[in-house]
Amino acid sequence: MENQRDYFKDIYKVILPDLRGHGESITDDLTNFFEDSAEDIADTLNNLEVDSAHIVGCSLGALVGLSFVKRFTKKTKSLTISGVMFEKPNNWLELHKQDMERQEQLMKNEEIVDYFNNLHKSN
Repeated sequence: MENQRDYFKDIYKVILPDLRGHGESITDDLTNFFEDSAEDIADTLNNLEVDSAHIVGCSLGALVGLSFVKRFTKKTKSLTISGVMFEKPNNWLELHKQDMERQEQLMKNEEIVDYFNNLHKSN
């Protein structure tokens, strides 16, 4: 992430938001993670007075990017994603539920939270 930020920062305004439960964005409610995260990004862009942006995401960030583009098409110049499956699994809801339960458990472990906070920090 740092390499991309450094490459584009002289050409574009680079915004690296923390997703819910990542970095310094702490929340216990991950029920509507993708929808809420898309809303968070829209709010961030509005607060920074950015009318539209190139959205880039990898893995979980890619799924948030997809959710953002579906809800906020006019705020999107382009979408670049990586690290996601191209087809939704049949048991998606069960997988999502299991993932949310694991994330909630992880959020209760201070050592793990500190590790990921440091991992996602951008200096």
